[in-house]
Amino acid sequence: MIRVRSLLLIAAVAALVGCHDSGLGSTHDLAMPADLAPVDMADPVDLSLPQRDPTDHPAALALDNAGGATIAAMEVYTVVWPGDEALGAKVEAFVRFLVQSDWWMTTLTQYGAGPGVSKGVVVMNKPAPNIMDDNEFTGLITGMITDGLIPAPNDNTMLFFIPPTTLHSTLQGAAGCDVYGGYHSETERIDGQKVVYSVDLQCLGDALTSKRAFDDLTVTISHEAAEAQSDPYPFTDPAWVTQESLLGGEVSDLCVFENVHETTHATGGLPDTTYLVTTVYSQAAAIAGNQATCQPSAGPFFNVAVSPGYIQVQRGADGTGTATAKYLPFSFGDVGPISWTLQFSPGSGIKISPSSGEANAGDTIAFTVTTSSDVQKGPYLMAVTARDAAGDKADYTAEIDVN
Repeated sequence: MIRVRSLLLIAAVAALVGCHDSGLGSTHDLAMPADLAPVDMADPVDLSLPQRDPTDHPAALALDNAGGATIAAMEVYTVVWPGDEALGAKVEAFVRFLVQSDWWMTTLTQYGAGPGVSKGVVVMNKPAPNIMDDNEFTGLITGMITDGLIPAPNDNTMLFFIPPTTLHSTLQGAAGCDVYGGYHSETERIDGQKVVYSVDLQCLGDALTSKRAFDDLTVTISHEAAEAQSDPYPFTDPAWVTQESLLGGEVSDLCVFENVHETTHATGGLPDTTYLVTTVYSQAAAIAGNQATCQPSAGPFFNVAVSPGYIQVQRGADGTGTATAKYLPFSFGDVGPISWTLQFSPGSGIKISPSSGEANAGDTIAFTVTTSSDVQKGPYLMAVTARDAAGDKADYTAEIDVN
């Protein structure tokens, strides 16, 4: 049975940007209510609690190395359908840069990666279907090998499928560009070899003609490439992953929403090209405890942590409940005052006060969580975005569990 890890674009967190660190959460599924409420007006911020060291913050997430294989020297085929040859060439140029770039080596060497190579563009020999489910890819890739479109695969083989905008992708009952923007997976064994592939969707329109759409596509490709390298067989032979993140457990999931620009160093008089790519979670930086864990990252490591990261709300006989927790602004450099805001109310009957404010690294700010009697039992996502004086952003997530 094919299982996948997907890049989830859940509506409840789609507005977030940045991710210098991730909060701790439990391993069970979150209730994601459809009726997300507007953020309540913030109560005045109380700064009367004792000062902390400005660098004091909860421990970063630690990835678990489950012992699975990683891809040492990725060999990438960029796969498109007839009519998208020009897009394929544009994507292949990006892929050629990506797997040889400083970004690749800086972020993924710690997970066993060496330089990769692009094997060129493959154009499918049949028109794209109108709809394609993930369970069709083993047969599709088998046919590509049989028809000679790609050679016999090896442990380094990686296929990047770039479907046309007319193809509707589905995955375990979910709709592409509605629930996910891309995912990576593995086929069943083909001549004794599992093949790793990703499906990277053009969710913002034609990536050949729209810079915004192409940027979105390069972020998706870099996200899935990093995860496929560090966890190519996530369910049959898992490698680098954690079960403690609310936004997904692989190296790019932990830094989703924070992207950086990387520039090629062209030769022969050709102009440089700048691409937008994801950042990747650094286990080494997390262990060091004093660096930005989503790399590469500009500026000092800062955020507004939530403590505890797992907030339990016990309800009384009348069905209402209250809990207290703390905001913990921190920074490993002078970033000036740090402001923060709750991105959305976790549910229409859940209030967090204050929901925004400004303080300095080392301050401690108490907040309360109150729930009304109509809130259903279960876990809810709390997401905070912090901004430093220069305007750089960072996200922090926590979980509210209503009992």
